[in-house]
Amino acid sequence: MTDKVTIRLVGQSQRDHACAIIQNKAPQSYVVTIQPETRTIAQNRLMWPLITDMRRQIEGMDAFTPEQTKLRFLNALDKEMQFLPELEGGGMFVVGQRSSLLSKERFRDLIEIMFAYGSKYDVIWSAKATENLDEIRNIKK
Repeated sequence: MTDKVTIRLVGQSQRDHACAIIQNKAPQSYVVTIQPETRTIAQNRLMWPLITDMRRQIEGMDAFTPEQTKLRFLNALDKEMQFLPELEGGGMFVVGQRSSLLSKERFRDLIEIMFAYGSKYDVIWSAKATENLDEIRNIKK
């Protein structure tokens, strides 16, 4: 057996397969983790153009790298570990978690925070930023 097996539970056959691996192949000391599916590729593809648009159009945002800008929004979502200024300049916050580990629902919330913040500053979203918007908003809560 390999060190890691990931099975997406979309039906009974995947559930049966997961049970069989646990019963017949997993060594005694292995750990089983069941978690929500993480963010989609489309969600991630949307995040970076949003960040680019805001960095270009909101005064002072270009002082931070795209990665630091992402961390500032994750702080608004209660995530990450490194010290950066808050969006509204009210103080510093600690950052350190990866956005790739967010569930689809939490990542959707992150995208909505970005849209709300950009709207507050009248950001005009690029075509690249809006092309996947319908797909992102249709992800079930």
